[in-house]
Amino acid sequence: MNHLVINSLVAEAFAEVLPGVAARFVYFVSHNFVRREILDGAPVYVHRKGATRAYPANHFALKDTPFATTGHPILLPGNPTQGSSVMVALDGAKASCYSINHGAGRALGRREAVRTLDQKQIDAELADADVLTNCRQYPKDEAPAAYKDFNEVLRSVEEAGLAREVARLKAVFVIKDADKADD
Repeated sequence: MNHLVINSLVAEAFAEVLPGVAARFVYFVSHNFVRREILDGAPVYVHRKGATRAYPANHFALKDTPFATTGHPILLPGNPTQGSSVMVALDGAKASCYSINHGAGRALGRREAVRTLDQKQIDAELADADVLTNCRQYPKDEAPAAYKDFNEVLRSVEEAGLAREVARLKAVFVIKDADKADD
């Protein structure tokens, strides 16, 4: 729900700055959920924690949807400097209960990132990649170096036969919550 609210607020901001420009909701991928599904002809509950659904083309669950012949789109977030990926599931996704990781995964825990990463280096890396942000200082625990190498993560997903990349997305602006209430 948070993502839907954030997207709505971003669309409103664009409309204020660029009159006449209208945002249109195209696609939303949920992750971290439990869903009743049919696997090998039997009903089961699939819990996707840190993962998202990945049905390949011609999967029975996609019948009569826009994705029946292409497969369920997968949005795999990377990081601001390495980008993110749009992928499509392959038949091999059955081995993972039709699930794909939602993101690169952490290389450093949040506390370790805050303790060990250099703020100037983080901010310089984002500036060098021409990525704007709403932060005076980018959160250390969300820095690109806090996450696994995105290209390696993609390679492992593709080599496992779970999905293939169809497009790479480049970050141009990153919005982070400035609320310190959760700190």
